[in-house]
Amino acid sequence: MDRGVTGRLRTARARRARLREQERRAEFVQRAAEQAPHVSVERDGAIFFLPTRQKAGIDRLLKAEWKEKRHLARALDALEAAGAAVDRAVFVDVGAHVGTTAITAVRRFGFRSAVAFEPEESNYRLLRANLGVNGLEDEVRTFNVAVSNRVGSAQLKLRPSMGAKHRLVGDDEAAEERTVSVPLTTLDRIVAEGGLKASRASLLWLDVEGHELETLQGAKRLLRRSVPIVMEFIPRTLGEEGRLDALGSLLSKHYTHVVDLRHRANGTPLSLRAGELEQLAERYPRSFTDLLVFRRR
Repeated sequence: MDRGVTGRLRTARARRARLREQERRAEFVQRAAEQAPHVSVERDGAIFFLPTRQKAGIDRLLKAEWKEKRHLARALDALEAAGAAVDRAVFVDVGAHVGTTAITAVRRFGFRSAVAFEPEESNYRLLRANLGVNGLEDEVRTFNVAVSNRVGSAQLKLRPSMGAKHRLVGDDEAAEERTVSVPLTTLDRIVAEGGLKASRASLLWLDVEGHELETLQGAKRLLRRSVPIVMEFIPRTLGEEGRLDALGSLLSKHYTHVVDLRHRANGTPLSLRAGELEQLAERYPRSFTDLLVFRRR
């Protein structure tokens, strides 16, 4: 048989096998949701309790590999390739959800400890449960707060059916969905109070649904040390009141490069200067990506 035909047959069989596996996973999740609000899964030597009745949990139950692991691996590889490898002391996770990223950073990627921030109460309880079942209570310090550029409180808009993608809203923004009041802090305050030693922070991970600018404005002690950042980049949330320019200006003061962590056909990630966020915004007018921000030595 022609080698080309053989290769196509193998590809087709592999695709059918993946589809069957996806169908089995989907059937399991549907049945589990009828009986239990949470189930546990194992990934890379760690155990995670996940909600079966929320999209955030369902997505992770259905996927064999999680985006946070893939993008964290790409970020660490890119830092090493640029000669800016981190020592993996403390992983700082802002918007930690149920702990999938912080636990993966410690268990899979060798960070010695982590600090995790999650404002939503049910997610925070699962975060604590996941740390407990993995025996990581001493390695991962947690805070049930939102992180911004001021200390006080704010309204967190919830998406109950999603279980994630909650976001802080302004005082003048109409609440279309249920909101709750949550305490606010800054990373500078956490450092000042001894919750995090700035000199040991190795990587800052932001998943804050458009609140990246405010979070970084309150993280001057980390930015002065040019601690590498992995952050969501959602251009549509930065289009008002010069927020995109403000973010680019803030980053360019302390960092030299940004890397788009989405997969590229040639395997080489797109790298730009830190002040060139407008070029990336043009690539994602209605979507988003994850960026690595770092200072080349």
